[in-house]
Amino acid sequence: MENRDSPVEAMRTMATESLETARRTCVSYVELTDKTLRCLPNVNGDAISAFTANMERQIAANCALADKLLRAKDFQEVVAIQVDYFRSQFTAAADNTGRACAKMTESLMRRAA
Repeated sequence: MENRDSPVEAMRTMATESLETARRTCVSYVELTDKTLRCLPNVNGDAISAFTANMERQIAANCALADKLLRAKDFQEVVAIQVDYFRSQFTAAADNTGRACAKMTESLMRRAA
């Protein structure tokens, strides 16, 4: 390992490298899962694409959170980063729920007509 200014920086560097390894592993897993699901008979390609896109977004968001936390200077910054993250996750969940409800309503209306 290279010579670092402090043990804290050395730990931060090691954690950052580990985070990047974990991110690459997760991305590879999602790609493999996508390919495997598409090999199954009678698959819904749109549903698989939506699933894959959702997993990729979540991996990116989680890795960005971990990266920001690793770079935080103090406890207040850690709390602010976490509050931002949870706020964005709740917003995304609400958006997804709204879209799912709209799709379901549209489907029910078509069946009723």
